[in-house]
Amino acid sequence: MRKKIILFLVGFGCLNPGLALTSDSQQEANPDSVQLSTPPSKFTLDEVVVIGSKSNAQNLPGSGVYLEAGEIRKHGYADINQILSKVPGVYLRQEEGFGLFPNISLRGADPGRSAKVTIMEDRLLTAPAPYSAPEAYYSPSAGRMSGIEVLKGSSQLKYGPHTTGGVINYISTRIPTTWQYYFKTMFGSDREARVHSYLGNLHHTSSGRWGYLLEYYQQESRGFKRIDSKADFSDTQRAGFRKIDPTIKVSWEPVSSLYQKFEFKLGHADLSADETYLGLTDTDFRENPYRRYSASRFDNFKSEQTRSYLRYTIIPAPRLEITATAYYNKFHRDWFKLRATGEDLLDPARLAVLKGEAAGVLDYRHNNRNYYLGGMETNLYFDLQAGRISHILELGVRYHEDQIRQNQTDVSFLQDGAGNITDRMEGVPGGGGNRKQNSGSVAIFAQDKIETGRLTLTPGLRIEFIDYAYTDYDTKGSPDSVVGKGQSALTLFAPGAGLVYRASRRLSFFGGLYRGYSVPGPRDNALSNLKNETSLGSELGIRYNQGHFRTEVVAFHTYFQDLLVPDNVGLGGLESKTENAGNIRSYGLEFKLGYDAGAAGRWGFSSPTFVALTYTQATLDGDANSLNEESIFAGGKDGARVPYVPVWQAAFGSGLEFKQVGLHLEGTFCGSSYTTANNTDLQMDPNTGSPNANFGKTDDYLIFDATIRYRFNSVLELSASLHNLSDKKYLVSRHPVGPRPGRPRSVIFGIETFFQ
Repeated sequence: MRKKIILFLVGFGCLNPGLALTSDSQQEANPDSVQLSTPPSKFTLDEVVVIGSKSNAQNLPGSGVYLEAGEIRKHGYADINQILSKVPGVYLRQEEGFGLFPNISLRGADPGRSAKVTIMEDRLLTAPAPYSAPEAYYSPSAGRMSGIEVLKGSSQLKYGPHTTGGVINYISTRIPTTWQYYFKTMFGSDREARVHSYLGNLHHTSSGRWGYLLEYYQQESRGFKRIDSKADFSDTQRAGFRKIDPTIKVSWEPVSSLYQKFEFKLGHADLSADETYLGLTDTDFRENPYRRYSASRFDNFKSEQTRSYLRYTIIPAPRLEITATAYYNKFHRDWFKLRATGEDLLDPARLAVLKGEAAGVLDYRHNNRNYYLGGMETNLYFDLQAGRISHILELGVRYHEDQIRQNQTDVSFLQDGAGNITDRMEGVPGGGGNRKQNSGSVAIFAQDKIETGRLTLTPGLRIEFIDYAYTDYDTKGSPDSVVGKGQSALTLFAPGAGLVYRASRRLSFFGGLYRGYSVPGPRDNALSNLKNETSLGSELGIRYNQGHFRTEVVAFHTYFQDLLVPDNVGLGGLESKTENAGNIRSYGLEFKLGYDAGAAGRWGFSSPTFVALTYTQATLDGDANSLNEESIFAGGKDGARVPYVPVWQAAFGSGLEFKQVGLHLEGTFCGSSYTTANNTDLQMDPNTGSPNANFGKTDDYLIFDATIRYRFNSVLELSASLHNLSDKKYLVSRHPVGPRPGRPRSVIFGIETFFQ
């Protein structure tokens, strides 16, 4: 892998015909007077974005949303669930209340661990191992982003390998074009504290323009849950987390006959979270949803992630742009967590042990895993005029490798009748799972944006060739001993097309037809002969934009075939396999509206108002094929609703923005949903007849958030944000193991400064 990256970096020289620095006399000139070749306005030269701006979103051939930094920061949001709840067509299964482990679904796809969504940062794959193990136990820190983009329609055609559920691109802070210093600190409920700061500038020198960005982000909280105390345990508030996330960027635009730009990024994220898979019984949840049983007191998630890329852009001709990027990320995590099931919560004898009221054994597992991903991609953009027809041709090639290495060890604690730990028993190294999985992929895509008069047609095709390999190691005490190997391969095609018809300057119609796919992991594909999940999606929409009023309505239909799901998502810490669960039909309507009456009426203040509404019918087409009774799809019958996809969702809000004071009030509604495809209201597994806390429904809920901001001047602002004004208690999930609550009422105060 490293040799290939080195060869690719050397290959930059092949794309570098214009590198010709000026003579000595030119280099001695005033650096501020240095002239660089200016790129054509047709190209933005911003390869970190997918959409790029709200105005660009109005011209997409498919559905897409661009959320800029101001929208994210003005409400004090750092939880990706809060941010994306304003986007139609996005379904969110909350887990721990802070967005550390998001479960995101778009248009009816399975939301588990966001595995069906292509997660990117700066337009590069960022999930730990998106081919070998797509479950996203890492999520970029939403609080440090300058924007977030969501693609749901044919616009996502260029990206992979998980596009049955869409694309989410996190945009990190960009290198500023002038000197900038930003600092924000926040303090609030549950001892939550955040710091976000960056410093950057762009310098003109005799060798060209040099840019830099130094950024630091930190967030921590003691959490809003409390663990039952015991004689040997009194740290009941140990239910929080701490995340540290610095980033460095450097850019260089050399003085040359052709425009060129190099950009390097290096970031690192450390997370320690005292989070658990273990939930509560319904009875205990209704009494106190923020309780944790004493058996979860050792649960802790630790991770480290390093991300990097080197990107090179050149415009060798006025209508041609080439960008080449080498990227490498590595990720390590160890979730030391209790091994329990939904049945344990409703078994009186086992529940007593979990509560620390009876003697027994608590089984834990070090879910210790190392990941890496790396690759090289080159994109070419060519603008071609042919009479009255304009073509913007985009071609891309990506070579990608990723790997997951599991080496998991079991640990058991012996507990007495008072809930005190009397002994600890270590399992053999690798006894809880010991394997390696590798994936290699070559992806090629081509897309042509054809403009003629008022019509824009964008056909495209993505082809991907994937090679898989896995190695099983001994789990009985010889962790380096190989006990099995296997290889397999996949070839995938994803054609599609989108169109936009501009009926007038304000009104446009758009639609698309596109194919998506999601791939299984190496071991599951080789041993189970799985089919890759595919989808056929279509949409038809209308956009209207007049000054301070804008609206969009989209009807969509997606048919998922051979749905890939884990067979035991509810089992805390136990091994799972992937299986083809069956087919899903999902259709619905998305609506969004934004209007600023104050700005439109020139009242001397602005009054931004928005509404976002989603209606979805996502149901099984035929009985589910799942064979494992612990799968959330097991026993699902034809017509059953897809778990965790509500029929109705809505977000709405309004505000008043004066010169110094800003006031905002927003509401979020989410309808209830079934947590399994059995579609049962009872905490009972219909497959076995056993009580099980994973079965049933979530609550529907309506919560309100409020924010007030006061600007002292152009560089200093104070803010206060209140989340869940009514302190509503609501059940958002029954997985991984039993009911889990949404975050209670919380307040956070902020001080923000900005200099340039």
